[in-house]
Amino acid sequence: MNMKWMASLVFIAASTLALAADKFDFDVANVQILIDKAVQKEVGITEAQRTKLNKFADALNKANNDKAAEYQKAKKPVDAEFQKFGMSTFVTFRKNCLETLTPVQLKRLREITIQAAGPRALMDRTVAAKCGLTDPTYGQFMKAINEGDIKVAKIKSEVSKIMEQKYSKTPQPKTQKEGEALQKKIQADTAAEMKKREPQLKKVLAENDASLKKYVKQEYLDKLKALMGKPFNPNANPAQGKKAK
Repeated sequence: MNMKWMASLVFIAASTLALAADKFDFDVANVQILIDKAVQKEVGITEAQRTKLNKFADALNKANNDKAAEYQKAKKPVDAEFQKFGMSTFVTFRKNCLETLTPVQLKRLREITIQAAGPRALMDRTVAAKCGLTDPTYGQFMKAINEGDIKVAKIKSEVSKIMEQKYSKTPQPKTQKEGEALQKKIQADTAAEMKKREPQLKKVLAENDASLKKYVKQEYLDKLKALMGKPFNPNANPAQGKKAK
């Protein structure tokens, strides 16, 4: 074979590989954040792609609604089979949506996904492995995360019980206006109660942060930051930084 032809074929093969979707991007990208118009704009979703994505979403909703109606008609409680169906339909939905994106769009979606998660993106084993955080350290890291989450959940649960007791005898609102006013009051009281627990919450978070630092090396965080790509700021003012004429 002519060497020039061989060189051309190698170049074409390399170009094809470069255009192929990266498995890491595919595995990590969160398709659900594409519902945000700002994310769509940042990723560069076209009208044609948006039409396809909406079509996939409609199919997902119809499948789940039909299954729910089937269970209601048969008076069957939600079971493992129902949950398996829901997971299966979502996996198909996710695959269809992500395959609609170009490799460049998929990469940007993955970057935004990791940015949104922050350091907790390391909880995803795929992301953790990419950053160098592997077992047994990964297992110890997850254990520390879970221990901290349990303590935070306990504080929030205690506040919820206080609110339940406080409003357990409150009459049901008769109008939408009364309902909105009651909801607003409950939210304000909950915030006030959480404010009282702030020192306790800060202590738990500080202890958990110290525990996590035993397992998360700076090199892991540096690699994670690199995976985030350029910062995504949906609230940025396009005119910011420009000099007035």
